[in-house]
Amino acid sequence: MAEEGLLVYRVLDPPGNAIRLLNLLPGQFSDDVYISIIHERLQDEPRTPYECLSYTWGSATQAHKKLYIWQKHTTASGEKDSLQYLNVRANLMTALQYLRLRDLPRVLWIDAVCIDQTNLTEKGQEVARMGQIYNKASRVVVWLGPEDESTPLALDIIQRISAGVELTWHHRGIHRTLPGSEAQVLEQRPEDSALSPEHWMALSRFLRRPWFSRLWIRQEVQLASEVRVLCGKREVDWGSLEKMSVFVEHKMDRKYIGVEEILLCRSLFRYLGSDRYVSPRSLPQK
Repeated sequence: MAEEGLLVYRVLDPPGNAIRLLNLLPGQFSDDVYISIIHERLQDEPRTPYECLSYTWGSATQAHKKLYIWQKHTTASGEKDSLQYLNVRANLMTALQYLRLRDLPRVLWIDAVCIDQTNLTEKGQEVARMGQIYNKASRVVVWLGPEDESTPLALDIIQRISAGVELTWHHRGIHRTLPGSEAQVLEQRPEDSALSPEHWMALSRFLRRPWFSRLWIRQEVQLASEVRVLCGKREVDWGSLEKMSVFVEHKMDRKYIGVEEILLCRSLFRYLGSDRYVSPRSLPQK
């Protein structure tokens, strides 16, 4: 095995129709993270199914971690494996630790790794094709970061409300709330709701996570065939988050929840349906 060195990217061929995929190798949560890189043509049906990761890069000043990459090289004596590395920001490394499976590899497209960030020509070409890359993915995984003590309550309120909501065909309005559901109770008799003030505070905290203020949300989410939102080991599907947001925007009486929670849901709802976005981080802090 060759000595460890900084990753040297192999040129994409052809440059206008090829992408790199990250093959996340199995391991335990605390193990070093190892990957290999696959070159794939972006065809109507990619030969290698992959997931796209939607996440926040985080500050450039945050700690960097070593991501290890197995590479194959052809030499005069045959193919040889070499171990290389790439320095990635801590937020991405944490995401990879949570995404990694114990027994099976997982194929992902992640911009910070799959695009040679030092090659400005390639970077421009790949960024221009990101809509196509996300559209052809089998799934988009949204990484919000590790869970905190309020995450279980936040996901509980999202699931409880969304379970009782049916949207119109274009997902921009409420078709109906289901009889006996928590959503119907909130709509008709909010004083009888089983949801506590702590639920609403947890939802507010959840929607203030940095990912929701990213400018690329609309492209990455709306072009996807399936979206899963991951917060630590807990996850929720995007449809549930959308149903909850639309319900709070249109049906909730602000006497029974904080104005902030309504504004946060309104911000998310309106951004998904328009070209303008009011960042949740611009709203008043508690």
